[in-house]
Amino acid sequence: MINKKRLVLIGILLSLLAVFYYFFPFNLEHIGYTNKIYAHRVNSKEKLEASLLYFKGVELDLVYDSKKNVLDVNHPPAKSIQLYFEDYLTVLKDKKPRLWLDIKNLNTENSLLVLKKLKADLNKLNYDYTNVLVESTIPEALPIFSREGFNTSYYLPPNIYSKPQTEKDSIIQLIQSKLNKDNKLAVSTNYKDYNFLKDNFPETTKYIWALTPRINLDQLKVRSILKDSTVSILIVRYRSLKGNR
Repeated sequence: MINKKRLVLIGILLSLLAVFYYFFPFNLEHIGYTNKIYAHRVNSKEKLEASLLYFKGVELDLVYDSKKNVLDVNHPPAKSIQLYFEDYLTVLKDKKPRLWLDIKNLNTENSLLVLKKLKADLNKLNYDYTNVLVESTIPEALPIFSREGFNTSYYLPPNIYSKPQTEKDSIIQLIQSKLNKDNKLAVSTNYKDYNFLKDNFPETTKYIWALTPRINLDQLKVRSILKDSTVSILIVRYRSLKGNR
């Protein structure tokens, strides 16, 4: 006969393990590749502080305000909390994590102003530009950043995998034309479009996000993505105890 106290003890232990796994930032499929995994949407000081306990890098969203000449840490349509990048960076102190910057309104008209402001903010901490990725849906705005030593990535159109082949062919031509114009340009997209990239751009550097639930049906796919040497970073969902925006 099974001891009831032992069953209760096992139940408590399993419950504690389940709670630990729920709040632990990495999934089982991440084991062995945590150096490539960064926290997604770290748009507050509180979340940045928490993220740095686990991750070697973070992804954040910026909006350039030309009137104030500031980089606002915010993901529209969320309301701005007037947290500017230069203030956000003060949390880092001696730490210099890799930064994935999704600059929402970067374009060819404001790219030089954004570059100057970005460099000014980073230079206060003697930040190495090679530890910073600048991402945009407008790749024509990115060459001036790569010339300064930043990593750059073309934020691809979403859900390419679900489109008809004729449309995929057009997108392939579009991406290839952008890559031909800038040989330092990488590409970034959702993990569901990874196979499309692997088949059509096998040598191109890739930045991927996989905002999957803790337990999901695509764990093996995410694992295979992490094994790909051309995948430089995988950003994942991370919820800190405070500061989620």
